[in-house]
Amino acid sequence: MSDYNVNKLSHQYVPIILNDYNFSDSLSKYPLLVVDFWAPWCGPCKMMTPVIEQLSHELAGKIVFGKLNVDDSPHISNAFEIQSIPTIMVFKEGRPIDKIIGMTSKPQLLLQISAYFEEFSSAESDNKL
Repeated sequence: MSDYNVNKLSHQYVPIILNDYNFSDSLSKYPLLVVDFWAPWCGPCKMMTPVIEQLSHELAGKIVFGKLNVDDSPHISNAFEIQSIPTIMVFKEGRPIDKIIGMTSKPQLLLQISAYFEEFSSAESDNKL
């Protein structure tokens, strides 16, 4: 799609902090957004934090990562029926396209989300032809 712009994403080297107030704007702003639904008391969530931070840095310019504390943002958590954490959701053009429930390794998460930013890059290339 012509509104994909990888340059919009290039400055996001760390996960953005999402909440009930900025979530919709972030979905509109970033064509590819991976959201980590977490809570500070959740042990597996704490173990996912470095994975999300590393991938955010490594994939900057391809996909944006965000973190949403489910305790602080109950409206968004309920809207997406988050019942277990950590839950990772992938959004494309503001729509949820994938959900990963539970802790996962960095290679597994990268494998699962890589298809989405490869599609993104392919769509960008197709639009330039």
